[in-house]
Amino acid sequence: MSLTFTLTSKSSVLAACYFPAVDLSHGDYELGLTDFKTYYTISNVNSSNNKFYFDEDDKEITLPRLLIPAGSYEIHDLNKYLRRAILQPRSNDAREKKLHREDEEYRLIIRANNNTMKNEIKCAYRVNFTKPHNI
Repeated sequence: MSLTFTLTSKSSVLAACYFPAVDLSHGDYELGLTDFKTYYTISNVNSSNNKFYFDEDDKEITLPRLLIPAGSYEIHDLNKYLRRAILQPRSNDAREKKLHREDEEYRLIIRANNNTMKNEIKCAYRVNFTKPHNI
């Protein structure tokens, strides 16, 4: 005899009731898990922590007070989003655009350190984590 049981749930507890009950009174039986699929994400950016403040040459840049869309971000995705936002030139000045191109690669690097389970941030600007609603 072969039976397939499917358990689904919207919580972390999987349970099922089968009626009529499966009769296992005679014989030797084995139970095996053949497949386990889970799709679980945790939103780690919301309106209480969706801003990133940085400044350039000791002059506060009010634009961008970067607003990060709410969602579930891996470190790599957050790094990509913030780099793209920081790399946008703030003016039409040709000199600033040239400096932007030269320094593009090193403006911001956020990466996970798997040994310490912490994130490392390298930024060409001073990052300000003291303001409200900061990432």
